[in-house]
Amino acid sequence: MTDRSQTDATLRAILCDVLGLDIDHVDTFEAGTGLFGHLPELDSMAVAGLLTEIEDRFDIVIDDEDV
Repeated sequence: MTDRSQTDATLRAILCDVLGLDIDHVDTFEAGTGLFGHLPELDSMAVAGLLTEIEDRFDIVIDDEDV
């Protein structure tokens, strides 16, 4: 699996894990698929959870100023 496809798979897994979405639904998402404002599960608290999970899984830090 390429780095890009591994990153894509990890991000899709995060959406499933944090938002409780079905993988079949998440697999239909494309690069231009809207998330915030389009998924009722994605409220402000869920955004915080997504960012935390992304930081943990990718071993990165997202600065508050970047959010």
